Amino acid sequence: MENNNPPRFEPINRQQIVLEPLDVEQLIAAEHPARNIWEILGRMDLSRFLGTVKSVEGHAGRNLWEPRLLIAMWVYGYARGLSSARQIERECHYEPGLRWLTGLQVVNHHTLSDFRVAHGEALQNLFVQVLGILTMEKLVTLERVTVDGTKVRACANKKTFSRAQKIREHLKVARQHVAQLQRDEAEQEKRTRQAAAKRRAVRERAERLEQALAEVERWQAEKKTERTKPCQASVSDADAQFMRTSDHGLAPSYNVQLVTDAAHKLIVDVEVSKQPSDSYHLLPALDRVKQQLGTFPQQAVADGDYTKREAVVAAAARGVDYYGSWGAVAEERLPYGIDPAYHPAAFRYDPRRNELDLPRGKTAGAPERHGARNPPEAPLRGPSGNLSSMP
Repeated sequence: MENNNPPRFEPINRQQIVLEPLDVEQLIAAEHPARNIWEILGRMDLSRFLGTVKSVEGHAGRNLWEPRLLIAMWVYGYARGLSSARQIERECHYEPGLRWLTGLQVVNHHTLSDFRVAHGEALQNLFVQVLGILTMEKLVTLERVTVDGTKVRACANKKTFSRAQKIREHLKVARQHVAQLQRDEAEQEKRTRQAAAKRRAVRERAERLEQALAEVERWQAEKKTERTKPCQASVSDADAQFMRTSDHGLAPSYNVQLVTDAAHKLIVDVEVSKQPSDSYHLLPALDRVKQQLGTFPQQAVADGDYTKREAVVAAAARGVDYYGSWGAVAEERLPYGIDPAYHPAAFRYDPRRNELDLPRGKTAGAPERHGARNPPEAPLRGPSGNLSSMP
């Protein structure tokens, strides 16, 4: 007897709200990096971070987050490739390691950012110590590190870039304006917020122009080629430089360099550079790793942008085995947007016929040796051998 009833399946209800017990200790495994970081920080002296704490027992005031927790969150975030306080705050809602560290609470991104800004130098020294302990405990082996960079666009308009002469003209006007405001200030008896803000804006503009002029002069002095072509710098952000981006565009950017332990995916060094080319960053990155951790990595892996003869030889002198590609040979590399059919290898000279083979099956009369030109009646031949015109 045939059964015409439809099949029956277990229903799924995603609209329900369920209260269930949660063991916070079971959120992460015993060897989870968050536990290791928390344990390591517990062995260190963090008293330097307690100097600004005003909330004490027996007095009014809101409780503060323990510095050990905030440091652990930053170190754990860096280990996972996070450098944004807002992203760390968002992941406090669902990421197991952060939920375990905070005990299911959420730390505001302002608290994380303010703590990092207030203790910038102390945190940098602490991160170096933490990396040293991780290396000693074999949690960072440095057997192999990877070096890579990315271009981060700067908040600087292309129109703010000017040459040295124009910057000097603006700087002269700015200095005159500052001098005039200082004279007016001496005569003013009543100072207002608006006047103070105006003086500060003029002073800051003069400082930015000074920085831009110094940057232009530095770049011009460091140029190895095209010294006659003047350099430019932004009058709003002197540190930004025009760099080739991943979308083949050219925009004011910074070059962020990262060194990562390949085995444990931990970032062991970060550097923000003004130098657009990656080829200059391999050796400084290795030296910074040695300075922070006391030893060079055994191996370094990078792409063809870092590979040049000087870098390979210097890495070997440091005892580092370098793995990288040579990239495309300059003669074989085509500019972006050029049809591959017009590769230089497609243009071949046939001395027997005294003709130049062109792409698309075309040919053209080639110039004679010793500078003599072909007669104007030299034909252009298509694939069929008939006379044709150039495309």
